[in-house]
Amino acid sequence: MTPESLWEVSVHDGVIVVQNPQGEIETLPIANVISVKIETDDSGPWESDVWWLISSNDDALVFPSGATGEKTVLEALQLLPGFDNDAVTRAMSCTEPRTFVCFTRL
Repeated sequence: MTPESLWEVSVHDGVIVVQNPQGEIETLPIANVISVKIETDDSGPWESDVWWLISSNDDALVFPSGATGEKTVLEALQLLPGFDNDAVTRAMSCTEPRTFVCFTRL
């Protein structure tokens, strides 16, 4: 089991739920999302090097790529108007520090 998979993410009734390995839970309604970014760095493969950053005006969720349930959250985010799937693809193959903007609410 990878350390990333110890994170659990899901979507329930239009709300993204993130549970970190310590059991702490954070939530963010998809309707409130104003920004979706993926940050990469060069620490892999020894550490988590791809992180999701999902923001509203008041809160933000952060979790690593490889989190349990990541596909479900991605599928929900892909429904946001103008979501950039190409940015996701570029981020997942990046090996240097960068930020990829997948969605910004205008």
